[in-house]
Amino acid sequence: MSDKLESIARDCEEAIAAGQDRITLVFNKGCGWRGMGFGRGELLCEQHDGRRVYQFKASKVLAALRGSKAA
Repeated sequence: MSDKLESIARDCEEAIAAGQDRITLVFNKGCGWRGMGFGRGELLCEQHDGRRVYQFKASKVLAALRGSKAA
């Protein structure tokens, strides 16, 4: 798993441990995150440069990342 994905996994674990059930992630336009298995997510906003801010359920993101680590 890449450093970036490991960082997201740690953030998810910390959020869950703190009693938070959601995590906010920012993606560049066209980065193809939908194939990562995070679920649909909630679009919070779209930046002027095309970046998009989504909110996901932390447990789903963590499960998807653990699944990709096993693959």
